[in-house]
Amino acid sequence: MRGLPVRAGVPATASTADVEVPLFLTPKEVSVELGLPLKELREMRVQRTGPQFIVFTAKTIWYWRVDVLAWKAASGGAQ
Repeated sequence: MRGLPVRAGVPATASTADVEVPLFLTPKEVSVELGLPLKELREMRVQRTGPQFIVFTAKTIWYWRVDVLAWKAASGGAQ
């Protein structure tokens, strides 16, 4: 597995009260968080209308959790 990107020295997980919270989300996790079908999330990536994402390979896509939550707040949740 390739290393996850680093954003200003932020680690890949954060600890909060003995709970590891991932800072990166998979498309499936984002679809659950936003209440959207995977197909719609994929279409949003193509149209560049959804949360920012990182493409490692054609089959490996990650989202920064903070970007997903910011996009959700700005858009009023799922569309």
